[in-house]
Amino acid sequence: MKKLLLIIIISLSLFSCGIDRIYTSGTYGSIKSYTAKPEYRNKDTSAVYISGNYSKGEHRQFGNYSTSELVQKETKDTKDLMNLSIHKSVTRKNFNFYYGVGGTYGNYTFKSDFFDIVQVNEKQDFYSVNSKIGINYNLPTKKMDWRIVGLELGHNYEFGLYQNTLIRIKERAEGLSRILVVNEKSIFSYNFNPEAVFKLKNNNAFGIGYFLGDVLNNPKELKNKDSAFYGLFFSYKHAEYTLSFITEIGNEVSSSKFGLSYQLF
Repeated sequence: MKKLLLIIIISLSLFSCGIDRIYTSGTYGSIKSYTAKPEYRNKDTSAVYISGNYSKGEHRQFGNYSTSELVQKETKDTKDLMNLSIHKSVTRKNFNFYYGVGGTYGNYTFKSDFFDIVQVNEKQDFYSVNSKIGINYNLPTKKMDWRIVGLELGHNYEFGLYQNTLIRIKERAEGLSRILVVNEKSIFSYNFNPEAVFKLKNNNAFGIGYFLGDVLNNPKELKNKDSAFYGLFFSYKHAEYTLSFITEIGNEVSSSKFGLSYQLF
C-alpha cells in the first residue's frame, strides 16, 4: 500500500511540473519535405530531381524570463527556412525507393527576450545539411498509384549563430526546470507517409497523402514528452516539374512549406 501511494505521489508531481519553453533545432516543426517520384506506367523507371522549398513556421513559447515586466507571457517565435536538395527515385511495379541530400538556410526570430541573452524580435541565422532515405510499397492501377505504406528516415545537422545562442541559453537555464534546450544541432527522425497518386493525361499527376513521425534521438529530458510531428501533403506534376505543399504540426510548433522539383533526367 505504501509503495502504491508513493507511485501515485511521484506521478502527480511529474504531471504537475510543466515546461514553459522548449528550444530546439530550427528544423523541428519543418522536418518533412516532399519527395518527387515517377509513377509506375507499365515499366520500371528512375529519375533524378533537384528541388527547392520555402517554409514558414511558428514556435509557441510561454513564461516571463525577462528583465522587463512588459513582456507577454505567451509569444510565438517565427522562423523562415529555404532548402535546396537533390535526390534519386527508383520506381518499380510494387515499390519506390529514394535517397537524397540537401542544404538549408534558416532565420529564427525570438518574439520574447530571455534575460540578457536575446532581445525581443532578435533574428538569428542557422544553416543545416540534411539527408533522407525512404521506401514505399505501391499498388498500381491504370489510373492510380496507391503508395499505401511509406517509411522515411532523415537526419538534419545544424550550425550557426542560432545554435551558439541555444548553448548560451542552456547554460543560463541550468537549474530552471521549466526551460529545456534539446537537439539544438542534430535531429534523427522517421515518418510514415501513405500517398495516393492520380495519373492524369500526358504523364501529369496529382497526389495527396499524410505523414506521421517522431524524433529518434530524444535526450532523457524528453523521454516522457511528445516530440511527434504529423501533417498533410499535396503535389501536382506537370511535365518535368512537380509543385508541392505541406502542412506540419509538432509539439507547440507548426509550419507551411511550398516546394518545386525539376526532373533532371
